[in-house]
Amino acid sequence: MFYKAILPQIITGVAASSFLVFITTLGDFVNPELLGGASSMTGAGLIYNQFLGATQNWGFGSALSMALINDSKYCYSPGCRTRGGKFFSTNSSNEGNFD
Repeated sequence: MFYKAILPQIITGVAASSFLVFITTLGDFVNPELLGGASSMTGAGLIYNQFLGATQNWGFGSALSMALINDSKYCYSPGCRTRGGKFFSTNSSNEGNFD
């Protein structure tokens, strides 16, 4: 019953909320830096340190940035391919869609 009745109604909300959480974790480097100090390192913090930190290694920072972009592209692409590019529409007609 869950897979036939409830899941089709909530799948778009679950997908949208997971995308929003994933987007904020990509660029969030200030909060882990303030809360965790120098002992914790996130992907965005590592990229920030490569460009503006003591190492000033712009080549490695650019490579990390491209890896982050490619990873996020591969995470988003299954959602974009479903329903002909209209991931957040729930019905086949145009009534009620905000796309």
